[in-house]
Amino acid sequence: MVKCSVLMSVYNGEQYLKAAIDSILNQSFTDFQLIIVDDCSKDNTRSILQSYKDERIRLLYNEENLKLAGSLNKAFDVAEGEYIIRIDADDICLPDRLKHQVEFMDHNPNIQLSFSDIVKFKGEELINDHNTNPLQPSYIRTILLFHNVINHNAVIVRRKCLEQIKNKYGYVYDSRFTVSEDMELWTRIVEMYPEGIAGTRNNEVLYRMSEGQVSNAQGGRQLRQNNQILERQLERFFGEESLTEEEKETHYKIAGREAGVSENHLTEWLLRLERRNAATGFYDGKALKCILARMYFMHMFINGYPKSHVWLGIKHFGTGTCCVFCFKTIRNYLIDYYHFNRAKRRIRKENLLSK
Repeated sequence: MVKCSVLMSVYNGEQYLKAAIDSILNQSFTDFQLIIVDDCSKDNTRSILQSYKDERIRLLYNEENLKLAGSLNKAFDVAEGEYIIRIDADDICLPDRLKHQVEFMDHNPNIQLSFSDIVKFKGEELINDHNTNPLQPSYIRTILLFHNVINHNAVIVRRKCLEQIKNKYGYVYDSRFTVSEDMELWTRIVEMYPEGIAGTRNNEVLYRMSEGQVSNAQGGRQLRQNNQILERQLERFFGEESLTEEEKETHYKIAGREAGVSENHLTEWLLRLERRNAATGFYDGKALKCILARMYFMHMFINGYPKSHVWLGIKHFGTGTCCVFCFKTIRNYLIDYYHFNRAKRRIRKENLLSK
């Protein structure tokens, strides 16, 4: 038995596949297996895969195109590791990714899934998204009520957790969600383990930006599937209390960072979420209030509300909550900046972009 199993699915990935595989094989942590599923590629992918003779690699070939969810389910069924790690076929892992993530999970036995930050890149350009999201479990669970902040290509999950998910639902990834399979899985994990997901600021993965990635090529479908997941989240939160279609649409727009939400609709809905939580205790109260304040101020700028609405936000969510929100945002920005620059130096030193 190995410590971790790294799962990769590839479809027509000949251009960047070798760099992705090599970044795993060259890890400082060596107790792993790499399971690669070729999802009916029509290019030179198979010959590239077969050129590797490393005993840690296991190759699987689909007889029909199963898409990402189906391919990852197939890989999970043969995985032997205590931990499951994900990587995409066009990304690059930093040399200590596995070491850092395994150490984090070993030292935090109550965490079922953790994820690192990523560095986006296009050509030779490194891009920092300035991730200021809180990464503690109570905040991650709350943020998932609005949108996905978990980097699928940078996760590590306990095998036992995914086995429990499979035993309960019959599958790990739901193949009906062809472009939002990751977010759908996270919401089921967090339902089973409310304090079980956390993130780290370490930048462990180089994420390749391209026109063909899902968010660009299938944005409309992804938005629809995300909304299905959000509706399910709202149903769990509100229980038997019914919601109108207008309320759901308001939530979808807020979650999708869309313009066109009036200040009245925004405030009424966010305060309703707060009242519901006060009555049920479904989410951590401090985490929810902080996230609601975050959503309010974000949409204040997205929708171009007058600057005077800053004071309305403070009135709605309280001076204490708004101060905590501002403090956490500034602190997380500075920490993110530090980790990005540290990763950038390592990337340049190791010459990772040219491999």
